[in-house]
Amino acid sequence: MRDFSGKTICSVLAVLLLALCLPGVAKAELPVVKFIATGGTIAMKIDPVKKAPVPAISGEDLVATVPEISKVARIEVLNLSNVPSDYMDPERWISLQKAATEALARPEVAGVIVSHGTDTLEETAYFLDLTVKSDKPIVLIGAQRNASESDFDGPRNLLNAARICVCPDARSKGSMICLNNQINAAREATKTHTSDVETFKSGDYGFLGVADHDRVIFYREPLRRQYIELSQTTLPDVEIVPMYGGADGKMVKAAVAAGAKGIVIQALGWGNVNIPMYEALCLPGVAKAELPVVKFIATGGTIAMKIDPVKKAPVPAISGEDLVATVPEISKVARIEVLNLSNVPSDYMDPERWISLQKAATEALARPEVAGVIVSHGTDTLEETAYFLDLTVKSDKPIVLIGAQRNASESDFDGPRNLLNAARICVCPDARSKGSMICLNNQINAAREATKTHTSDVETFKSGDYGFLGVADHDRVIFYREPLRRQYIELSQTTLPDVEIVPMYGGADGKMVKAAVAAGAKGIVIQALGWGNVNIPMYEAVKDLPSKGIPVVITSRVPNGRVLPNYGFIGGGKTLKDTGAIFADNLSPQKARILLMLALQKTSKAEDIQKLFDK
Repeated sequence: MRDFSGKTICSVLAVLLLALCLPGVAKAELPVVKFIATGGTIAMKIDPVKKAPVPAISGEDLVATVPEISKVARIEVLNLSNVPSDYMDPERWISLQKAATEALARPEVAGVIVSHGTDTLEETAYFLDLTVKSDKPIVLIGAQRNASESDFDGPRNLLNAARICVCPDARSKGSMICLNNQINAAREATKTHTSDVETFKSGDYGFLGVADHDRVIFYREPLRRQYIELSQTTLPDVEIVPMYGGADGKMVKAAVAAGAKGIVIQALGWGNVNIPMYEALCLPGVAKAELPVVKFIATGGTIAMKIDPVKKAPVPAISGEDLVATVPEISKVARIEVLNLSNVPSDYMDPERWISLQKAATEALARPEVAGVIVSHGTDTLEETAYFLDLTVKSDKPIVLIGAQRNASESDFDGPRNLLNAARICVCPDARSKGSMICLNNQINAAREATKTHTSDVETFKSGDYGFLGVADHDRVIFYREPLRRQYIELSQTTLPDVEIVPMYGGADGKMVKAAVAAGAKGIVIQALGWGNVNIPMYEAVKDLPSKGIPVVITSRVPNGRVLPNYGFIGGGKTLKDTGAIFADNLSPQKARILLMLALQKTSKAEDIQKLFDK
């Protein structure tokens, strides 16, 4: 093992670095991370004779390419193998599981890194997730570019894996895959591109988090994890048989004849095969029982509109009761109580209406027989209302916000499906403690990240890099993620302070900032560029506001990623931070405005408000 010496720094800085998941403490205090090398492109170089990548470097060689890793952890290397991942098999998985289990049992070991080829990395990750019983993380890494290439991605992935292993928030998340700074859960992660570095994704359910430039951040908790004891030294033979046009079932018979103890059918669509490949499916029945109450609060929006014969355009027209009547099967899910709070387009929603809605939802959820609350709402500002309720309603029962992209006069009106799914979510035990959620088109999004991404498509609400929480599928509601970045802020005033959003764009001159302040704004949210940058006129307009007691919050017009005080030019994020500006993490401008309004109920101090944005 190579011996690295860390630099001694003051205890205050050490505490700060630990909080950022980047330990910078003295060598003796650094945790141990076990690095188990198995091979793959990350361990390959171009062979001068074969003119192609071949296994060539050890785990120690890879660690030597990342000198800064010595500031994160003491790395212990075990070269278990050096093979392409195409060669990985159950025998090698069992050896790896044993090595990982032994390492994680040692108190001084914070986690395990496994380097691996990317072709079957997702299989090894899931095997370890199922068979290793430890709350310490296992982080699997690989590389899409070999060590002979100038942009070899192995060192970055190794460093990030070490950072994840020593991050306290990585505990109890099982096996993870981290390439290209993105952290995926073992159960959902899959390779999606043959050669791009951004290859591992988790489909609809998104990343767990990110190994960002300043710290490791988790946005999701993987829910569908289980432990299965590895009780044999060999595993039963199981074969995969694909379904395709004209498949005749011969491969199933051949697999059984060859001794397969189980068959996995790679079916089509929802799980369909032709007659020769047919296998019976069992759908669980539903026993009749006492139904819970679900409170349905109608506020308006397209979901409550029909085409007016005179105006030839959708207008508010139907009540909550009318909408419930379109979904007779909802009576098998819950007893629905309707409150028609308003019937307005969501463009009319404002803090006064939010406060009324929050009061109604809180009162409903306080009743023991109520399982959850549904809010029907226009889609234009639905994400703002959802986040406001997520921040201000203190209950472990779910609030599910729905809308529609097609009005009730259209033959493919999507409101009834969304209402039925919302009721199913409200009565689902797994929906507890997930706060406010948005559900359209069967997809469940957390309030904090959800945003409208298309003006008219039914699949409009998405959560960027961090994906859906779950799905209201045809047979049941399933959650794959737990939202981690939630907080409660008491609603202590009957009106909220005025906060304005001012966008940055090419040639912005700062006049709108000055106009907002002159009009009485108590806080300003800047929709900045990139990582959180503005030009000189905008910088001049905001630089003195924090010292005058008017908080300035920096967001970005880029839909994914966090804002960070990175650049040092005048107007760059670093210079804005130096003025006392607050950075909004990855919140959109409209959601940052809501959090700032709630914060201003009690304080205008930048350091106190920044803590809320960092949660």
